[in-house]
Formats: sequence, C-alpha cells, structure tokens
Amino acid sequence: MRTLPADAQEQKGKIAAPGAWLMLLDVAYPSLTASPRTAYKLINNIRGYSYHGNYYEPWAFRLGQVREELKGGLPRVTLSLYDPALTLMQAFQDNAGFSTGEVSVRYVYIDPNHSITDPDIIQFFTILDTTWDDKDSVLNCNISVVSPLSRRFPRDRFVASACRHQFRGGLCRYGEDVDVYGDSAGLIANTRIALYQGTTSDYIRMWGYAMYSYFSVGQHIRVSGSTYNDNEYIIESVRFGENPGYGRFYLESDTRINQSENSSESIEITVTALCDRTITACRANNNSHAYGGSPGVAGGIYG
Repeated sequence: MRTLPADAQEQKGKIAAPGAWLMLLDVAYPSLTASPRTAYKLINNIRGYSYHGNYYEPWAFRLGQVREELKGGLPRVTLSLYDPALTLMQAFQDNAGFSTGEVSVRYVYIDPNHSITDPDIIQFFTILDTTWDDKDSVLNCNISVVSPLSRRFPRDRFVASACRHQFRGGLCRYGEDVDVYGDSAGLIANTRIALYQGTTSDYIRMWGYAMYSYFSVGQHIRVSGSTYNDNEYIIESVRFGENPGYGRFYLESDTRINQSENSSESIEITVTALCDRTITACRANNNSHAYGGSPGVAGGIYG
C-alpha cells in the first residue's frame, strides 16, 4: 500500500474543508521531440491554475478508479478526455493515439484563496491504446500503472551469433574513420563497374584500386541502379590484377547475375555494403573490433 504524505493525510482526514481537491494531468507521447516532452497540461476545473511554474488548462476529464488485484496483475483504468471541439483528437490521430505515452496524475488541494498547497499525491501511467466515442465526443485512453518489471533488464543482451548494433549506427562505427570504399556513405557509384555472367561463376568487375582494394571474401553487398541485376550478393572470392587497373569479385553460386551489363552503357550502377550482423560479415567489412555480440561464448573465437 502507498503511504500518503503527512500533510495529505491531514487534509484527507478532515470531515469538512473549505477548499477542494483537484486533479492535474500531464500527458506526453514518445514521438514528441520538443522540450519539455509534455504535450498537454490539464486540470479538471472551470478555471486554470499555475503549479510550480506550469500552467494547467481547464478541461473536462474523468479518471476511473484504480483497483488493486489480488492475483498480482497490473491494474488498468480508463482516462476519459471530453473533446467536443476536437482539439485533442487530431493530435491523437497524428501520433498513434499517444500509444506508449505517459500520463501523470497529481491530486492537489486548493484553498479558498485559490492557492495550491503542498500536500499532493501523484500517480504515473502508461497509455496502452485510445478509442474515440463519437456519440459523446470523448477520447477514452486505456492506461496502466508503470511497472519496472515491464522493462527489459538488463537493457542489452549479448548473443554469440548476432551483433546487437545497428549497421552504420553509432555503436557499430562502420566507416567512422576511413570507410572501406573511401566514401562516408559506404557505396560506389560510377561508370567503371561491370556485371558479368562467367563460364563458371558470375562476377563484378571494378576499375581502380581504391574502389576494390578493401573488398573481402564473405562480404554482403547490394547492387542497385542496374538494368537487370539489382539484388543482394555475397562475395565468394576476390581476384586482383588480372589486367592492370581492375579486380574481380566472384559471387556465390546461389546469387546469380541475370544478364551481363556495364555501367558505361549510360547507367550508373551502385554497390553498397551490407551486414547480416554475424561475426563473419563483420570481419569481411573490416569492422570486427566493434562487433556487438559475444563471439567468445560460442567456440572461443574472438572478433
């Protein structure tokens, strides 16, 4: 059971009081990037009040009773926001009903001089979903109390076979210093890329040492902008210097080129590095120092 502050106990225990208990409502939603994150500050009264430097707008709303469950389930309650002018509804529609947003409810005592005294009671909720009652012009928010047990702990989990970092994200750091292609975007797009159907295996040919010198066996790549061969491929073998100035990247047999073509034929072929979050792909991308899994758990091989 929650213990109320002594001042709140005193006010609540009075048989009669000249003032009134009112409810302050703070509503925020996850996609709100501005600071502060609170979208609406409301008070269930005919006039607004300022509390700790924040103005609470008068609004008609109703909060159902929070009931404790013997079985240990998290209690749910309905917050009804009356909106005959459709002021709130548009914002809720534009932001997925404020789903996973936050609601804080504060009960404050206001004396006859319209001053908010400092016994207050505050509760925190999470918005689960929202429905619109067209008949009564009411937004009904299904909310639940916040529980630490509903959050993942620890926040990150190490998995031996999969990197937990997003490719090209801040923790991945791929291309942080010098990208393997000499391009911060990690791609090549020029007129010196050719795609060929070979007699034994298909391959990509690139002119210029700076373009192909960092490609590795096992690397995942994507070809785009071509006429026939936009797809994802895996490099099976790399061969440099067959002729001066270019190298070949032979592809795995299950990733076939549909038709030979050359980017010098009035098209611009783009080759982009990919990652399937395995340690093999991370090594091929020359980035295993930032691998986010735990390769030592399985097999004793560290990145």
